[in-house]
Amino acid sequence: MKSFEEHLTERTKASPATKAKLMKPLDKKMASGMKLQVKNIISDLDNMAWKLENQVDIPDSRRNFLVGEIDKVMKDAKTLQSTFKKVLKP
Repeated sequence: MKSFEEHLTERTKASPATKAKLMKPLDKKMASGMKLQVKNIISDLDNMAWKLENQVDIPDSRRNFLVGEIDKVMKDAKTLQSTFKKVLKP
């Protein structure tokens, strides 16, 4: 049986037949959809941080830790967003 960490890092792989059915060339619609997904992720993370700072009553040390962790993930997501802007061009 796989550990939880192994389960998280392994993606389900599609069979060659399934890939043949699903694969299609990158078009503007797909590229803009992927860019929008990353933009929404950043917006959702920012919303969570705002709620922690302004709506949730928890000790400052826990709040600061959580907001700091969210900021780290947001930084990575923004890096991904800029990479998508450069690379995802149909």
